[in-house]
Amino acid sequence: MENTISTWLIPILTALIGGVIGTFLGAWLVSWFQDRKLNGVRKIAIKALELFEKYDKKSFRDASNEFNSTLNISEKQMILVSLHKIGLPIDIAGEDAFNINFIRFLDRTIDKEMIKGMVLQIKNKYCDRFFFSDVQDYFVANNRIYALRATGKRFVKDVLAKSTSKNKTTFLPESWQNDFSDGEIRGILVLMKHLNEESNFDINGYPKMEVIGKMIRDIDRGLYDNYLVWDYEMYENMLLQKDTTRIMQLMTTKVENSSNPNIK
Repeated sequence: MENTISTWLIPILTALIGGVIGTFLGAWLVSWFQDRKLNGVRKIAIKALELFEKYDKKSFRDASNEFNSTLNISEKQMILVSLHKIGLPIDIAGEDAFNINFIRFLDRTIDKEMIKGMVLQIKNKYCDRFFFSDVQDYFVANNRIYALRATGKRFVKDVLAKSTSKNKTTFLPESWQNDFSDGEIRGILVLMKHLNEESNFDINGYPKMEVIGKMIRDIDRGLYDNYLVWDYEMYENMLLQKDTTRIMQLMTTKVENSSNPNIK
């Protein structure tokens, strides 16, 4: 009897153990090969970041030529999205179309310690999931919103920050619109209307600079995107409908009150 049990039990156990070992070994091998592949990409990202360290206290724009000559197109395609996600100030809202052959950077000062922090994020594998992300989809598809944010920030810095307020009316600098194209103005009309608040000015009618700074920061963070993508005509229609509804409610209330003798 025991021999009979051994005859069918041993092959089953052998198969189960082999299956378990094969599954774990296969998973480990896949993970090992994947990590080996990503390790090469991490090295490319670290190489790209470390070239900025020699430009410490200078502008990122000063490093543009070296960045573009050091990395080829394939390397850029693998790491650009990841580097942008961790804070590398890639300029994707400029007047020219996004061009992977020559990546532009914003005019921001390089901090060596900040670069080291980015390198540490790469080494700790925090950015692995962004490697190989489609550059065109990420940068070009979102180019419009980045361009609108740039225009919105320019309006706040160059126009609203130089405006005055009197009797709840905002007076913008003379001929301010000459510095904006028709498309740029149309793109920020809703934002302009939203930011036209008396609370943004002090008792003397001058802009509160701490408020201006917060506006610029919030535009950068995308907190005003709803106003930037909202069609102005649709926005005006919405306000008109709200005013019409409010007036109708007031009229209804008055009629009800006048027809009720108990209400004085």
